[in-house]
Amino acid sequence: MTQPSESQAEWVPMDAPATPAELEATIARTRQELATTLEALSQRLDPRIQAANMAGQAKRAASDAGALLTGTPLPTDDPQRGRNVKLLLGAAAVGVAIVAIAVLRRRRR
Repeated sequence: MTQPSESQAEWVPMDAPATPAELEATIARTRQELATTLEALSQRLDPRIQAANMAGQAKRAASDAGALLTGTPLPTDDPQRGRNVKLLLGAAAVGVAIVAIAVLRRRRR
């Protein structure tokens, strides 16, 4: 049995199993690995799952931001949650600044 080398265009021999039973075991193991890989890819690429994950992250960030404003520190167990809280608070600050600028411009007219 041969396989293409990643760095070369030529074929390089693989170590072939010695018996048909070993070959069947290798095929079964490879099929299981392929099934696991395909399942992981489908989970990563499914738009519904992605949307649900993002919605969950947004809810956690909003909850964490509310807790931060009441005196609870940022979560330290997951750095991404702390980052999401900072992004949410930053976006809220930018939104408030834009509204304030718009109100001030209307008052001057």
